[in-house]
Amino acid sequence: MNVHGLPWWNWALQCAGGVCAYLGAEYNARLKIQGFYVWLCANVLLCVVHAAAGLWLLCVLDIAYIRVNLVGIAQWGRARGSQ
Repeated sequence: MNVHGLPWWNWALQCAGGVCAYLGAEYNARLKIQGFYVWLCANVLLCVVHAAAGLWLLCVLDIAYIRVNLVGIAQWGRARGSQ
């Protein structure tokens, strides 16, 4: 089943990625480490969507954001450990 020329799973991944991205940003704005994990899920989902669609520059951006999330998780963990 296609919707506007895209398979249903593409739409499902886009929706899940968008929701996760928003929730991750909300958590990060509230200084909660969970935001990095949720945002990481969003970027992985969106990276898959962009790769499947051949949108390689957006895929590179997703990979850069994945790196930002991993750095954030590591930094947050170090900051918590020093308290």
